[in-house]
Amino acid sequence: MESVAILGVVGNAIQLVDFTTKLVSKSRSLQHSGSLVEQGDLLTLSASLKRDLELAPAGNTENDIATRSICEKCFDIGLEIEIALADTNKKSSYGKWKSFRHALKAIWGAEKLADMQGRLTMFSQQLQQRTQMKTHEAVTDMHVDVIRALNDATISSTKEHEATRSDIQSLQNEAERQAHQLREEINTLRSDLEKRIAESVVKSEQLSKTEQNRLHQFTNATYKLWAAKEVMLANISTDSEK
Repeated sequence: MESVAILGVVGNAIQLVDFTTKLVSKSRSLQHSGSLVEQGDLLTLSASLKRDLELAPAGNTENDIATRSICEKCFDIGLEIEIALADTNKKSSYGKWKSFRHALKAIWGAEKLADMQGRLTMFSQQLQQRTQMKTHEAVTDMHVDVIRALNDATISSTKEHEATRSDIQSLQNEAERQAHQLREEINTLRSDLEKRIAESVVKSEQLSKTEQNRLHQFTNATYKLWAAKEVMLANISTDSEK
């Protein structure tokens, strides 16, 4: 049985045992109205315990099976007393017996009544022990669940962090690839620009005004493109460092 579920069953069993213990030990006068009220209370407690036993999982551990067995025996005791109280109603003996104890002793006999009280005392002690054990188990289970949840959260956070780090690394790799490509283009442009400047100096006197203007414009365009790529490379390098 799950720790939290069995605690509810044990709690109802304890209530039933406490109630029946007080019932069989009562020395006050047995009145018809009092009998009906207490019989109703006993029926309510027994029904509650029976419902919990039916709803609670059977359990696989030896401890859970033993705990359930004790709770079932407590239900059986309640049933025995219910039958005895019903018997007092049938015999209409409310004025004859001074108390529930007196009535039960007359119906069961002194030996069975003493045995019933002994069983109630034993079950009360066992239920108290089971309550402590199951409470400890419930707290332990909750602790384990919290630790498991924290571990799952840590694993999830780690995976997300690794995914983010992988994305960042991919961006950095792409930036480095673009920077490398720009460097090659810039070097090509620089070489081409230097070559054309040298050629323009040599050929300037041999070219017409129109050709000189075209060469000058082409050289300026090449220079501007080279300068723009230098700026782009500087920006990429700065972003990569960040």
